[in-house]
Amino acid sequence: MLKKKYYDGMQVQSIITEELNDGKLIMQMLKRFADTPSADVRENVKGKWEWSTLPLTGALEQKCSICGTPFYAAFRQGMNFCPNCGADMREDNT
Repeated sequence: MLKKKYYDGMQVQSIITEELNDGKLIMQMLKRFADTPSADVRENVKGKWEWSTLPLTGALEQKCSICGTPFYAAFRQGMNFCPNCGADMREDNT
């Protein structure tokens, strides 16, 4: 199965301009790219829950390894993503 790739529009424009040096054709192609909506993508950040114990109460908490935001273990139970930064916390991280 082919994996989708997302390209930087400026890189695509540069490649097309270098490869095809016909101004009229280039301008038509660039206009089509400019009119095409870009994909709504974000970097896939993978993290893990790090356990710690609060010193005064002894309560268990977990922190996101990416943003450091703490969550009480009971609240965080079953979360596959950090609610603060969106990091993927699944064990397999696929």
